[in-house]
Amino acid sequence: MAYSKEMQTAISKASELPALSNAALVLLNVLDSPNTTRDQIIYLIEIDEVLCANAYKYANSAFFSPRRKIELISEIVDYLGFNALKQIAITVAAKSIYNNSDMWFDSVFLAYTSRSIAKLTNEDREFCDRVYMMGLLQSMGSIILQYFYPTRYNKLSHETSFWRKLRLEKQEFGFNHLELTAAVLKDWGLPSNITKLLEKQDNYEAFHKENAILEIARRIRKIGLKGNIEIQNYLHKNQNNLNKIMKDFGLKASIHESFKASYIRELYCKAVSLC
Repeated sequence: MAYSKEMQTAISKASELPALSNAALVLLNVLDSPNTTRDQIIYLIEIDEVLCANAYKYANSAFFSPRRKIELISEIVDYLGFNALKQIAITVAAKSIYNNSDMWFDSVFLAYTSRSIAKLTNEDREFCDRVYMMGLLQSMGSIILQYFYPTRYNKLSHETSFWRKLRLEKQEFGFNHLELTAAVLKDWGLPSNITKLLEKQDNYEAFHKENAILEIARRIRKIGLKGNIEIQNYLHKNQNNLNKIMKDFGLKASIHESFKASYIRELYCKAVSLC
């Protein structure tokens, strides 16, 4: 794909962001290998202070809800398993880039909620991993625009509508933050199945199932951590729109049956425990 000159400049500026955690990326690659052993994983976590500290934090968080405090790396590996460790590695790798705590929470919330919805709709493990990574990384383009083009980007800060803001970004820069995210991740060599899906996130007509789930998670994020009555009122008011997305993309779950106030509050609490 041929990028505009301004897009190419923005992509090149991404290299000036704080580096992705190398130890987390190494762990992620090792976890993807079918020949990886338990001892290799334990060693890779133990030799990196940041990765080790985050493994303890996440393993003992409300996200994973262990019955007792886990104190040894070997216990973490045994308790969580390789798939959960992969999510931790992705989260640690991404966290080094986000210099905005609100944006980091949004990303963690979208990642966890997207994964939770995917599990509700009986998608397989690889699908759940994909939507988790999409949720976690989808705001990277916003970070780049905010970091390197603060004056121009802040002009758009008044816009609270996600879709209108995408259009304003396109008018200002010639591309929106989702397109920039996909381009940067592609430049960094992330899996093409992730980057191709993120390229479609700004076009409902081109959505795949993963895009639909991320969009539902984004709409749930708009609710905020409110009281049960306010949450139920929002869900009731938006039930038809949310169910339409589910139906359009063959997602086998009912908003009315699955999305209760207690479920929404739990999503927030578990996202907070990961931040």
